[in-house]
Amino acid sequence: FPPGEYKVTSTLIINGPGVHIKGSGVAATKINSSINGNLFYARSDVQTTTGILQNIAFSDMSLRGTFIDPTTGAAIAVDIAKHVYIYNIRFNGFYDDIVFRGVQEPALVHNCNFFSNNSITTARTGNAHIKASAIQVDASSTNVMAGPDSGGLYYAYCVNIMVSDCELRAASDYKEHGVFIGAC
Repeated sequence: FPPGEYKVTSTLIINGPGVHIKGSGVAATKINSSINGNLFYARSDVQTTTGILQNIAFSDMSLRGTFIDPTTGAAIAVDIAKHVYIYNIRFNGFYDDIVFRGVQEPALVHNCNFFSNNSITTARTGNAHIKASAIQVDASSTNVMAGPDSGGLYYAYCVNIMVSDCELRAASDYKEHGVFIGAC
């Protein structure tokens, strides 16, 4: 994205490997979401060993949510992937900022600024600036990242997520968690 301000009206889906969404800097590239859902959603269309996304990156931009009353979605959501890099991004106005489900080897979040929506005073349950959790996959999946739990359900778990040099801020009680890690 060259310098400028962009309005996104539906989720931008990334379903192939080796994609880098790059702006021209946090002050130069501003992407505004007008949806109450995921802005960027990186996921594979299949849950096989060949369907694992690899080498996905987001950098050098500002991402702004609806600022109305977000109750779902994330600025960046990534499902079942390896080598995910998110750096030099300013987040503001989303229910969750980054959501990793079944992401591994490594996921790096570096030099990002996380702000919550200053105009919302309603406390939220379960939201976070950064959220990492397992994702359930089909039992017939050949996904090498997935394994059965004691009940026979198959999950891909998050492994090796690194967060460094980030600022996390919340206004009022809008964000319940700065970083939430569940079933990883």
